[in-house]
Amino acid sequence: MAWIYGGSTAQRARDALNLLSQLGAGIRDTCPKHETNCDGSCEGGRSVPAPAVLAGPSFHSTMSPRPAPTYEREAPVELNDIIVPYAYQSIPSGQRMIRLLKIQPAIYRADAVICEVLVCPLDTAPKYAALSYCWGEGSDDRKILITTAGAGVFRARKSLEDALKRFRACKTLGHDKEDYIWADAICINQNDTKEKSEQLQMMQDIYSGANAVYVDLGEEDYSWNLVEDLIVKVCAAADLGPWAFMGLPLINHPAYRDYWHTFMRPWFTRSWVVQEIVLAKQAIAMLGRQQSFSWEYLDRSFNILRSTFISVSRQQPSWSLSQGGAILRCVLNYQSVCDIRKRVSKSENDSIRMLHLTRDFDVTDPKDKIFSLLSLFPEPERLLFSDYSISLCGVFTKFAKYHVEQGRALEILGYAGLQRQSGTVPDLPSWVPEWSYKDPLGITNHGPVGILSYGRIPYRAGRDPNGARSGTVLSDHSLLLRGDIKDTILMVQESPLANVQDPERQFDPKTGISEACSVLGACRHLCTKVYSCVEHAFAATLVCMEDWDSDDWSSTIMPWTGPRRSRYHPLEAYATFMVMSREELERPGHLRYDASVVIGYEYHHEFLVACAEQKFAVTEIGLMALVPSSTKIGDRVCIFSGATMPYILRPSVGGEGRYRLVGDTFVQGMMYGEIRMGIGTSTEDIYLV
Repeated sequence: MAWIYGGSTAQRARDALNLLSQLGAGIRDTCPKHETNCDGSCEGGRSVPAPAVLAGPSFHSTMSPRPAPTYEREAPVELNDIIVPYAYQSIPSGQRMIRLLKIQPAIYRADAVICEVLVCPLDTAPKYAALSYCWGEGSDDRKILITTAGAGVFRARKSLEDALKRFRACKTLGHDKEDYIWADAICINQNDTKEKSEQLQMMQDIYSGANAVYVDLGEEDYSWNLVEDLIVKVCAAADLGPWAFMGLPLINHPAYRDYWHTFMRPWFTRSWVVQEIVLAKQAIAMLGRQQSFSWEYLDRSFNILRSTFISVSRQQPSWSLSQGGAILRCVLNYQSVCDIRKRVSKSENDSIRMLHLTRDFDVTDPKDKIFSLLSLFPEPERLLFSDYSISLCGVFTKFAKYHVEQGRALEILGYAGLQRQSGTVPDLPSWVPEWSYKDPLGITNHGPVGILSYGRIPYRAGRDPNGARSGTVLSDHSLLLRGDIKDTILMVQESPLANVQDPERQFDPKTGISEACSVLGACRHLCTKVYSCVEHAFAATLVCMEDWDSDDWSSTIMPWTGPRRSRYHPLEAYATFMVMSREELERPGHLRYDASVVIGYEYHHEFLVACAEQKFAVTEIGLMALVPSSTKIGDRVCIFSGATMPYILRPSVGGEGRYRLVGDTFVQGMMYGEIRMGIGTSTEDIYLV
């Protein structure tokens, strides 16, 4: 095999990819001054081709300089402050009418955006594009001139002005640019709630009906040439065949680092963009003053390169923990977009799943967590939210109530509870998910639900398969379920076991574990009555393993692997993990991969997943548990009929059987329907408020 990697095949692959990359190097307008018909030679300078960043020495690109063009004016068009503000003209209600923009061409890049507004029926609209961009922060201090009815200046944010200028200058190989474009900030009167409500109901048809969706990624930076070259080469290698991948740069090349930095752009963090890219017939990315390219290239390269992310991140000593976490968040966000697009293409429009996948995305108005995805929901759900003026509590409660009525009460509970509420939404019941909640540490899917989100086998703490259909929402917005109060929290540690944003607690977790050991020591006399080996049960609990028989560790059940032989003995792995150095935990890529080190590192990884923002607790019976960080002594452990996992409940005022939901929990000995120490199995009415 040596001849493949060191001989002619690898060299041919490199040459082929270099050539294909450089063939596209000259299709840019590089002039920083003029927007059209200029190659950068307007002031006597040389034309500026795309550099051959990853090419071999025998490859280069050229652009033939053209004569300096002449222009009808010598300065950009500017808008003064005396022009009156733009005045919206009402569009007929209930007739599926939309506004479209027609942008006048420009000579200079600095020319103000001047456009006409066309009001027309959506179903007979001329060929148009739709804009996908990030509104961003800042004030509406930019001016866009609208010359039709209501003529005047529309005050916009910089992000919108820049995006429209890029669309105005956009040239995409093989694509004829549309004459009209739909941009929500202008085409919807944001101050007219009735109009906004109607337009939101039409969003699915607006984006799916657009000839193309133009995605504005913002300004390019110094690293883009590397990224562009890598994207082109990865896609070319996929077309040429497996042999061509030998021509790609090695994994330690800075192009990979800069590629993943691309996903840090604000566009990848916003909830509204999900529907826009998912519904697009075709998408075109715009970047800086020079670049436009088919979104397919970014999409294909992502699907090919995503397996390299961990390897690349391990080789970036310059990435701080917070920076690496932020990049990972954006990468996972785009993975969620790909997942949703795949599901929608199969007509699997599960709104709960979509909200789960986009929980880490940002919105300005919290209720837009629902409205930003509305066009992807099934029609009955879209019709529920025809009024944008509804309160935030009303939006979340209406969504939850609808799914309880559809038999999905217990599924809703998995995303709810005090552990996932900010306390800023007045009157929100504890059983209703606050979809806009983002954990201060960026961990919104911790606990058993978070573990299951990694694709692991489901728990089955409650065995009644019809239990999920037993929920009823009462007139006071309480949720009635059947369940069994199994136990009560006797002792819980003070601080969470793992804080993945704190380097001291992530790579030196012994403080949290030491607190947990203190709790275990105080309750050991109870635990010995439940578990044949307390140490083994403790080690298994910290990684959410279910210990059925500690004398036969091959029967240990892990959500990672299912009911088969585990990858390691939990107690042995725990002991290895506890003696590993911080350097070994921080830089696993540099480890000597013998079994004694690997099992410790794997245990550490699974500990962080299982224990992020969780506390160790012991119940009155002696059961060990990982509980939400807001759990208190005296809280109850409950299993609802049909539930996949136990829940922590807190007694509430207002009568017997009324509780507030704290959150889901892992209890060693309950997760697969086991009954220990004669715990009761009778059910009762439980009211969640």
